[in-house]
Formats: sequence, C-alpha cells, structure tokens
Amino acid sequence: TLLYPPTALKTPNQKRLQMVLLGELTREIRKNFNGHFDKIMSLKEEEVDKIEERNIRIQEILTELDSKEEFFKPSWDSNERPHEVLTVTDAEMTCKPYETEEMREAKR
Repeated sequence: TLLYPPTALKTPNQKRLQMVLLGELTREIRKNFNGHFDKIMSLKEEEVDKIEERNIRIQEILTELDSKEEFFKPSWDSNERPHEVLTVTDAEMTCKPYETEEMREAKR
C-alpha cells in the first residue's frame, strides 16, 4: 500500500498525505462492510419470508387436524433493524427536556 509506517512520518506533507490515504482507506472499508451487511440482511429477509410461507401451510394442516400445537414463528429483534436502533422512543426517555419559563407559560 501507499501508507507510511507510523514511525516514518517526519514532514508535515507526509502526515497530511497519510491522513488523506487513511481517510480513503476507511471509506473503502466502510463501503465494503455496508455492501456485505446489506447482502446479509436481504438474505435473512428472504429466509424469514420462506419460514412465514411454510408456517401458513403448517397452520392450515394443524387446523385440519384440530391441533393446538405450537411452532416456530420468526420475529425481528429491534436491534436487527438499523433504522430502529437509531430511533429514540418515549419509553427510552428517562427525564423531561428542559423548559424555559416562556415555554411553561405557553402551555398554560
């Protein structure tokens, strides 16, 4: 690679070039990771859909047999959805936001 060994950085130009190269390297790593992550997520979504389709047929069979047997029903955990990890719900808020006197008066 074009990176300098950390102990070889002597001049300001070498240090700036190293920063640019490291920034580009991190962007490339992030792009590869996100591509791999999206591929894995779509694969999991496909597998969950397949299981749900099979569950429909299993439920039909169990209904015909008048059976109340339980079977596996897949569900997504909130940590498995990237957009849900970054969403803050009211239940997660442990304290009220700061209110000025004007804001309190406006509520009344």
